[in-house]
Amino acid sequence: MAEFDHEQLLKKFREGNCTDEELAIIESWYADWNMNDHVRLSETELRKAESLMRNQVMERTGMRTVQFWPRISMIAASVVLITSICFYLLKLETSRKYIAKPAIASTEILAGKEGATLTLANGHKIKLGKGVKGHLASQGAINITKSVSGEITYTVQDQNILKGKANGGNREMLLNTLNTGKGENFKVKLPDGSLVWLNADSKITFPVNMEAGKERRVNLTGEGYFEVAKDAAHPFVVSVLGTSEFSGQEIRVLGTHFNINSYPGESNAATTLLEGSISLTVEGAKFTRKLTPGQQAEVKSNNVRISEVDTENAVAWKNGYFYFDRTDITTVMNQISRWYDVNVVYEGKVPDAHITGKVHRNANLSEALQILKYLDINYSVVDRTIKIRP
Repeated sequence: MAEFDHEQLLKKFREGNCTDEELAIIESWYADWNMNDHVRLSETELRKAESLMRNQVMERTGMRTVQFWPRISMIAASVVLITSICFYLLKLETSRKYIAKPAIASTEILAGKEGATLTLANGHKIKLGKGVKGHLASQGAINITKSVSGEITYTVQDQNILKGKANGGNREMLLNTLNTGKGENFKVKLPDGSLVWLNADSKITFPVNMEAGKERRVNLTGEGYFEVAKDAAHPFVVSVLGTSEFSGQEIRVLGTHFNINSYPGESNAATTLLEGSISLTVEGAKFTRKLTPGQQAEVKSNNVRISEVDTENAVAWKNGYFYFDRTDITTVMNQISRWYDVNVVYEGKVPDAHITGKVHRNANLSEALQILKYLDINYSVVDRTIKIRP
C-alpha cells in the first residue's frame, strides 16, 4: 500500500474494518516515528488522529478514561493512547496552539524530593536531606549515620548494653520517629536491619533497641514499603492507627516484603504482599487472615476484601511512578497533592472520571497535570493551589 489517506485509514481502524495490511501500517507508525523524526503527519491529521483514538478509548471502556504515559522534553511532549487492540503514538509539539495551557504561576512547581525529619527519644529533631550525611547522633549503644547514598543506618556499638547485660540489666525502650512532609520521601535502615521506604506525608515510630521486647513493633501512618529482616525470635509487627474511614490494623511478619497504604482521610487502607507471608488483624472486625504473595487486603470501615492484584501498582511510588488503574479523580489528586505539596480545591461537583496509566514522579506539576487535559477537566494553578472546575 504505497499511498493512502491517513484520515480514511484511521476511520477504518476506529470502525474495526482495517485489513491485516492496514493494521500493520498503523502499528509501524510507532516504530517509524521513533527511528525517523522527519516522518510525521500534518497538524490537521494529528488532531484528527488524536480525536479518533481518544474517542475509541472512551467507547471501548464505557468510561471517561485515558491511558497516559508522558515523556516530556524541551522539544516535544509525547502522549500514548492505548486501546485493547493496538497502540498508536501521537507526537504533539508543546508549542502548538491547540494544546490548552492551564493557568499557572510564573514559578514552576517541582516534583518532591528526598527529605524527612528524625525525632530522637529526647525530642531533638534532625532535618534530613541530600546535603546531610555522616554521623547524626548517638543513643545508648547505637550510632545513627546517613550514608552518601542517602540511607539512614542504626549501628550497634556495644552488644552488652544493647542486650541489657550492662547497667544492671537496664533495657531502656527508646523510641525514634521518622516523618516525611508533603513533597518528601525517604529510606531508612532500622536497627534490626529492616529497610523501610516512606512515601510523602508519612510517619513511622520504632524502638532504637529492637531486641528490647518479645517483638519488633513499629507504628505507621501514611504509606510505607517494608523489607523486613528475618528474626524468628522477635516477630516484626506494624500497627496502623484506625481512622473514621477504616479500622486499625496489625500486620505480623517474620521476614517479608510488603506495602501499607493507610493515609488518614482516604476512603480505605490497603496492605499488599509482594514476598513471604504476613498475618493481618483488623480491629473491630475480629478478622485475622494470612496473605500470600500477590494478594491485597483492602480495609474500609470494618469490612475487609482480599483480592489478587498487580503488585506493580502498589509499589509504583517507590519505583518513581504514579501508577493508576481506573483510579478516581479524588485519589489521583490526593497523590498529586502529597507529592507536589499543593492544595486541591473542587469548585463544584468532583468530576466523575477515572484514569489508567503511568506518570513519572520526577515530572514537574504542569507536566503531571496533563492527565486532566485529556479528560477535558478544567483546572487552574494559582500559587500552590489547584482548582478543579466544572
